[in-house]
Amino acid sequence: MYWFIDFDGVICDSRDECFTVSLAAYEDFKEPAGSGTVSLEKKERFDELRPFIRNNEDFLYLHYWLDGNVKPASQAEFDSCIGRFTEDETSKYTLLFYEHRNRLLSADPDRWYALNPLYPGFREVLLKVQGNRRVHILSSKRPDYISLIFEKNGLHWPADRIHFPGKKPKLAYLQDLSKVLREREDGREVRLSFIDDQKDHFTVLNDPGIDCFLASWGYIQREWLAEENIKALTREDFLAELLQFGKFHEP
Repeated sequence: MYWFIDFDGVICDSRDECFTVSLAAYEDFKEPAGSGTVSLEKKERFDELRPFIRNNEDFLYLHYWLDGNVKPASQAEFDSCIGRFTEDETSKYTLLFYEHRNRLLSADPDRWYALNPLYPGFREVLLKVQGNRRVHILSSKRPDYISLIFEKNGLHWPADRIHFPGKKPKLAYLQDLSKVLREREDGREVRLSFIDDQKDHFTVLNDPGIDCFLASWGYIQREWLAEENIKALTREDFLAELLQFGKFHEP
């Protein structure tokens, strides 16, 4: 068995950093450029829509809805604006997003790290399992940023156990990776457990070899917890499970 853990919204509470960076990128993206005015109301509305985010491109759509003062009621409604943007426009926004993130990291690294705290309890447990080859990170956040945040917290997580799926759905990425792991296990079947705070990742594929869990402490909508097909874990239960897993599975 292997664990694959999402980063933002599961290990790291990056909500404030993503708001700061994604808004700055959107204001530059607009023509003419926006004023960059930030209000508490806008931040609150951003937090309400944060559960719909799966990757950096989605922040473009989130700010589109904020600009129109519309609150989508579902993932499908949130996604309905995607066709309004060309591939060149989404690529432009993504470049601006990384440009502003790198600018903040370079100009004020203390602030950048402060905007990316780990959730309580994670540092202590991850310290105990960071040497276990069966515990991996799977995130749409680039691995270089994850490594920096880990290092700031005294963690030395191997780069080959931080996975970035790119544009591929996370479950499709895990399916491909399971074939590699099966070869590593001399052809034996392998089971993967995957925890994320975005339930849309779970609906792309149905693979009996992959157990999916919703992180109830992350950026979720509370009604997701009542859905019949959702298996949710609390932060305390997941940390206990991960600690136990590290004790009984070889490093």
